[in-house]
Amino acid sequence: MFIGETNQLMLELAEKDKEIAMLHFLNKIRDNCRDEDELYSEILKRSMKTIEAEIGFIIIKKGKSFDKKAKEGEIDKKLLDELATNAIKSNQPVIYNRILNEELLRANISSVLSIPLVFDNTPVGAFLLLNKKFSRAFNRYDMKLATVIAKQIYFASKKLDLFNSLERTAKTTEFEAKAAKSKTKKTFMKNLSDLFGCEFGFVAEVKDRKASVSVATEKITKEVSIFVEGIASESASSAEMVNHLDVSDKIKSILCIPLVYEGNVRSVVGIVNAKSRKFSSLDKELFSDFVKKSKLLC
Repeated sequence: MFIGETNQLMLELAEKDKEIAMLHFLNKIRDNCRDEDELYSEILKRSMKTIEAEIGFIIIKKGKSFDKKAKEGEIDKKLLDELATNAIKSNQPVIYNRILNEELLRANISSVLSIPLVFDNTPVGAFLLLNKKFSRAFNRYDMKLATVIAKQIYFASKKLDLFNSLERTAKTTEFEAKAAKSKTKKTFMKNLSDLFGCEFGFVAEVKDRKASVSVATEKITKEVSIFVEGIASESASSAEMVNHLDVSDKIKSILCIPLVYEGNVRSVVGIVNAKSRKFSSLDKELFSDFVKKSKLLC
C-alpha cells in the first residue's frame, strides 16, 4: 500500500472514530435529557467541538420566522435568516468555502457548513456551522458527520416530545387528585411545589404593582423574601410569566405567574428552587396550566 493510500485510510478511520463517539454521545443525551433547551444546546456544543466550528446554530422555522433552538456565537440576523432559508430551500448539505459574498465577508465568515433539518420528510430548519476568516475550512468529512448529527436531532426531539407527553399526563393526574383535597392555599402550594421537586412555593398579594408574600410553604428568611418579592413584583408589573436563574446564592431558579382578575393582577404565584436544577420548559408549561385551574388562588 502506498504512503498516500495509508494516510487516506488513517484519516478515514479517525473520522469514523469521531462519528462513533458522536453517536454514543447523542444516544446518551437522548436517553437522559429532559429539557428541550438543554437538549439542543448540548448537541450543538458537542458538534462544534467535534467538527471544530467557531459559530453554530440549530434553527427551526415557525411560520414566516425562525426559532433559534440553540446558538453559539453571533452573526447578523438578516444573514442568519438567509442561510437558514437557503438550507431549507436547497434541502441538501452544502459547504461554502472562501465565499465571495459581501454579507459573509462583512461578517468575517469564510466557511459555512449548512445542513437542512428534515422532520417527517419535510425540511423545517437548519443546522449551521460557521468559521471565521483565516480559520479551518470545512471539508467533506465534516459534512458527512454533520449530516449524521442532523438526522439524530430529529429522533432526539421526537423521543423528548414523547417522554414529556407521558410525564405531563402523569403529573396532571397526580396534581388533580391532590388539588381536589386541598382546602387552603398553603396546602395547595405545598402539593404543587412537591410535584416540581422545588424547595418552596409561595403566593404574593399585589398592591400598586408591589408584591408581598402572603403564603409560603416553608419559612423563608428576610433576605430570600426580598429577592422573591422583587421578582414577583416584576411579574405583576409585566403581567407575564417570569423565569429567572441565579437570582442570588440562595435562589438558583424561580418561576412566577401573575393571576389576573378583571384586568388587574391581584396576586403572583411562584415556585423556587435553591438547588442547581433549573425549571424546564415542561415545568413552565405545566405550572401555568395548574395555577390557572386552581380556584383557591383566584
